[in-house]
Amino acid sequence: MTGRCVICGAPLEGSVCSYCGTPVPGSRKTAENSRFEQRARRTEPKRASEKTVASSRNKWVALVLCLTVGWLGIHRFYVGKIGTGILYWVTKGFYGVGVIVDLILILTDRFEDAQGLPLRADGAAAKEGA
Repeated sequence: MTGRCVICGAPLEGSVCSYCGTPVPGSRKTAENSRFEQRARRTEPKRASEKTVASSRNKWVALVLCLTVGWLGIHRFYVGKIGTGILYWVTKGFYGVGVIVDLILILTDRFEDAQGLPLRADGAAAKEGA
């Protein structure tokens, strides 16, 4: 199939978006199968030719916020995770353990924003549709 995904804008290959796993309208794939394939695809390394979409939030800002006021959950509010930000604020960053886990996730580029996009590590703004 040709065209672009209505969710992420990636090129369509077959009955499921190759980037986000969204089934193409009218295909036989079920949402259950596509979610499983999407999770499995996250662990596979990206090909060099694939265009990666990153969050508009900066990894280094999140790291500084986590280091300085992580126990208040400010870094979680910054990336749009309001619910867990409140939980961190009430529990003082899960008594410090959650802050340490978040620091490791940010440093290993596995921390995601509320939309599930990886944080950008460079100074360039995220370009959508380019």
